Amino acid sequence: MRGNLNLSNDTFANNTATGGMGADASASQNKAAGAGGNAAGAVYVEPTSTVTASNLIFSNNTATAGAGGAAATGYPVGSNGTADLISNSASVRNAAIQPTPPANNAPCYCTGTGILIWRDGVEIEVAVETLAIGDLVVTAAGTHRPIRWIGSRSYPGLSAPQHDCPVRIKAGAFADGVPARDLLVSPDHALIIDGLFVAAGHLVNGISITRGEAVADLTYWHVELDSHDLLMAENTPAESFLAAPGVRCGFDGVQALDAGAAPIPYAPRTELGRELAALRGRLAHRAVSSDEAADLGPIRAWLDRCLVGADGLLHVGGWAQDTAQPDAPVCLDVMVDGAVVAFAVASEYRADLAAAGVGDGRVGFDLGLDVRLASGVSHVIEVRRSADGALVCAKQIDSVGVWTALLAA
Repeated sequence: MRGNLNLSNDTFANNTATGGMGADASASQNKAAGAGGNAAGAVYVEPTSTVTASNLIFSNNTATAGAGGAAATGYPVGSNGTADLISNSASVRNAAIQPTPPANNAPCYCTGTGILIWRDGVEIEVAVETLAIGDLVVTAAGTHRPIRWIGSRSYPGLSAPQHDCPVRIKAGAFADGVPARDLLVSPDHALIIDGLFVAAGHLVNGISITRGEAVADLTYWHVELDSHDLLMAENTPAESFLAAPGVRCGFDGVQALDAGAAPIPYAPRTELGRELAALRGRLAHRAVSSDEAADLGPIRAWLDRCLVGADGLLHVGGWAQDTAQPDAPVCLDVMVDGAVVAFAVASEYRADLAAAGVGDGRVGFDLGLDVRLASGVSHVIEVRRSADGALVCAKQIDSVGVWTALLAA
């Protein structure tokens, strides 16, 4: 709706509104602030509109605002959530509702990442946050290409959600001098390693490549060229920004860049399979051969949930703890009949484990797998520590569907 809106003697119920990414929130006032716009749980208006309301009833409405805005569900809301006690004759300005943005998994670099560029006739490395549109980056192929667009997104303080915390690739994790320094990228950021184009999150092993550390005032930077390519980040070939449909929605005033765009990826991504398992194995072996693996200790672990749903898909859950580092998350490979089907990090909180004194209780994992087990035959489920391939627990399901524990560490 655009313009002014007068409402009277109306009831608004069971509505939900969501704005942009949030920054601050006040649960006691049923309002949240954040990047983009305001949300009103019952009334949809444009940012320049004025709403004048009288004798209205709001019930069971939900509003979540974007950064810089306010959300109103009918506030304050009584304990039964059925009445708005202050909406009568109220005027609401700028009560704009933004659509919920999709999860932003765009490839990006953390502040401080060194990017190789060509300037004044020489190759130099500069921090990603100092780049400018028009700068010439040096690609992995050695060509010089201008930057088309630069974007950023930030999490103030320690507000970054766990799933979007960066992957840290330690210096030398891939090869001597690769990376040259620790490289921090978003989990879905793809790199070329051993000829494979693979997301950083798929390479986590808990030693040389880690994920989930808290970074204060985390800022991700996106660097786009005229086509998808490989930049040199800390001497590591890593992808530029790829403007997939909708992924740029978290940035202001840049949608026109994507008009009519059909971006072509640099290469197909390598997903779960033999090639990725071999790469992870090589990187894990390199890690455990270094001094960084000296703190690896014996593992305590258990698969306490293995089931096959009515659709035939496998679900597994359990816990794992490194006795040398009892509160540190353990990276795991989940295997079915000898093939790696998933990666997991044993870091989920479980109250039963905390009560039993298993570290701080944040050692659990729970996975629904896109793996369909053939009926009438036996299958073996194994869980191995990613860092060294050590088998930590296993179960077998027989031809009639009975599970038997084969190993519990």
